[in-house]
Amino acid sequence: MLELFEFIVIVLLLIIITLLLRINSKLPKRDPVKEAMKRDAARKQKLTHLQSTIEQDE
Repeated sequence: MLELFEFIVIVLLLIIITLLLRINSKLPKRDPVKEAMKRDAARKQKLTHLQSTIEQDE
Protein backbone atom coordinates (compact mmCIF):
# COMPACT_ATOMS: atom_id res chain seq x y z
CA MET A 1 0.00 0.00 0.00
CA LEU A 2 2.79 2.41 0.88
CA GLU A 3 4.55 1.68 -2.40
CA LEU A 4 1.43 2.62 -4.36
CA PHE A 5 1.15 5.88 -2.43
CA GLU A 6 4.80 6.72 -3.12
CA PHE A 7 4.32 5.94 -6.81
CA ILE A 8 1.27 8.21 -7.02
CA VAL A 9 3.12 11.04 -5.26
CA ILE A 10 6.06 10.76 -7.65
CA VAL A 11 3.77 10.73 -10.70
CA LEU A 12 1.89 13.78 -9.45
CA LEU A 13 5.15 15.64 -8.81
CA LEU A 14 6.32 14.85 -12.33
CA ILE A 15 3.04 16.12 -13.77
CA ILE A 16 3.28 19.35 -11.78
CA ILE A 17 6.89 19.92 -12.83
CA THR A 18 6.00 19.29 -16.48
CA LEU A 19 3.11 21.76 -16.34
CA LEU A 20 5.28 24.42 -14.69
CA LEU A 21 7.97 24.00 -17.34
CA ARG A 22 5.39 24.33 -20.12
CA ILE A 23 3.95 27.48 -18.58
CA ASN A 24 7.43 28.93 -18.12
CA SER A 25 8.35 28.27 -21.75
CA LYS A 26 5.28 30.18 -22.94
CA LEU A 27 6.07 33.30 -20.94
CA PRO A 28 7.74 36.12 -22.86
CA LYS A 29 11.49 36.32 -22.43
CA ARG A 30 12.77 39.00 -20.07
CA ASP A 31 15.26 41.62 -21.21
CA PRO A 32 17.35 42.54 -18.14
CA VAL A 33 19.02 45.50 -19.88
CA LYS A 34 15.68 47.04 -20.82
CA GLU A 35 14.32 46.49 -17.30
CA ALA A 36 17.42 48.10 -15.75
CA MET A 37 17.10 51.12 -18.05
CA LYS A 38 13.44 51.54 -17.06
CA ARG A 39 14.35 51.35 -13.37
CA ASP A 40 17.14 53.89 -13.83
CA ALA A 41 14.82 56.27 -15.67
CA ALA A 42 12.17 55.97 -12.96
CA ARG A 43 14.79 56.49 -10.24
CA LYS A 44 16.19 59.54 -12.03
CA GLN A 45 12.71 61.00 -12.44
CA LYS A 46 11.98 60.51 -8.72
CA LEU A 47 15.30 62.10 -7.81
CA THR A 48 14.71 65.18 -9.96
CA HIS A 49 11.19 65.48 -8.53
CA LEU A 50 12.56 65.31 -4.97
CA GLN A 51 15.25 67.87 -5.78
CA SER A 52 12.72 70.28 -7.25
CA THR A 53 10.48 69.81 -4.19
CA ILE A 54 13.41 70.57 -1.87
CA GLU A 55 14.35 73.65 -3.90
CA GLN A 56 10.78 74.94 -3.69
CA ASP A 57 10.78 74.51 0.08
CA GLU A 58 13.93 76.60 0.45
